[in-house]
Amino acid sequence: MELLNILKDLIKCIEGDWFVGDGALLGIIRQRSLLEYDNDIDIYLLPGSTINKSKLKEFNLEYQKYYMDSKVYSLLNPLNKKNKWFEYCSYIKTKNRKLHLPQVLSLAKETYIDEVIEPKFTMPYIDIYYLNDDLTLNNWPQIYFYENEIVTKEYYCFGFPVNIPVGYNNILNRQYGHNWKIPNPNFKYY
Repeated sequence: MELLNILKDLIKCIEGDWFVGDGALLGIIRQRSLLEYDNDIDIYLLPGSTINKSKLKEFNLEYQKYYMDSKVYSLLNPLNKKNKWFEYCSYIKTKNRKLHLPQVLSLAKETYIDEVIEPKFTMPYIDIYYLNDDLTLNNWPQIYFYENEIVTKEYYCFGFPVNIPVGYNNILNRQYGHNWKIPNPNFKYY
């Protein structure tokens, strides 16, 4: 699977501590594989960790800062076909959770020209999130971690080691609810 090839090479370029999160973590713990309906892998970098962008090039990988995260992708894959307007509106909604759709569209219309990011990343891609010193993410108040949860251990379900947080049970409960062990393809993250 191409996504796992990107992950395997990306791991070699991470300097510092990191772990797999969100849907990829859910799949790893629940079924020892990626979820069939998940199209990316989310990686969390702990404070002080970074990606060696020049080393990415050795693996034909590239890095793009995007709205709420960064993307790592293969230069050998086809360009994504994401709708720029929809992506931007999703970003506005994430930053302003209390706004209703008409307000989101109005705000997006005002700021789109100045803030839109031209996506350069290919499909599939890996989302990179940098944790703040307090283990939160900017603009994502619903995603946070406790220090005792993010101690990592290596897990071998893909033929190479990936880091997962030892507190995955608490993290998955917070993100997906107490029934996270039961597959639900209709689940909506927000």
